[in-house]
Amino acid sequence: RELALSALRLCIELSDAKGDYRRLCEQLEARRIASGVVKVTVSRGEAAGAQQPVTVVGLTTVRIGREPAAELPLRGNGVSRWHAEVVWKPAAGEHDAGEGGWWLRDAGSRNGTRIAGARIEGELPVVGEGSFELGDDSEITWHEAGSVLRLEVRRGMDRGRVLVAGVGRAIKLPEGAAHLRFRDGRPYLELGEGTAVRLNGGRTGAVVQLVRGDVVEAAGFRYQVAGDGVNG
Repeated sequence: RELALSALRLCIELSDAKGDYRRLCEQLEARRIASGVVKVTVSRGEAAGAQQPVTVVGLTTVRIGREPAAELPLRGNGVSRWHAEVVWKPAAGEHDAGEGGWWLRDAGSRNGTRIAGARIEGELPVVGEGSFELGDDSEITWHEAGSVLRLEVRRGMDRGRVLVAGVGRAIKLPEGAAHLRFRDGRPYLELGEGTAVRLNGGRTGAVVQLVRGDVVEAAGFRYQVAGDGVNG
């Protein structure tokens, strides 16, 4: 899509009839995602409506709270606007951005962030599996493996919501064989060499830069990108 944008901009510059090229360029720019966050619904065949979208994050901070701009927005009277954060910290002396660990901290919430009933102070490492509570209303489980973090709302109004985060590495999606990798905040779906891939009904390569509203089909799975602006 970046090459297509460059080509369209060149056409606008060189063409006497700029209107159509400008319209196509504006449409593609409006669908472009560069925030390091994308929502993807993964399903088998046409069953996308039965699945919840997964939020995939390539940022170093995952914010949790009632604020709609949070990477993991939650509803609930006991959840503060900015309630908690899970922060990626690279390992000391490591040049590989993908080496390090995740840490949980409260963001100054009214009702606190707790693990096993105890209110946390400062930062705690998020490793292996576990859970934490936001006030009395919400509980989130975590699973960390290979520096990729999966958060799932186990209790609360948004039960079942899933977020997967990873920094500087390919992130395995919960269903299918696809991975997602961010480059400069832009999401690329990696489907494996030799895989037959269709993008919005047409054939394409095994690596797809995702934009809002995309539908990618490969190996019996359907990957649908949210098109309502939530992707940033």
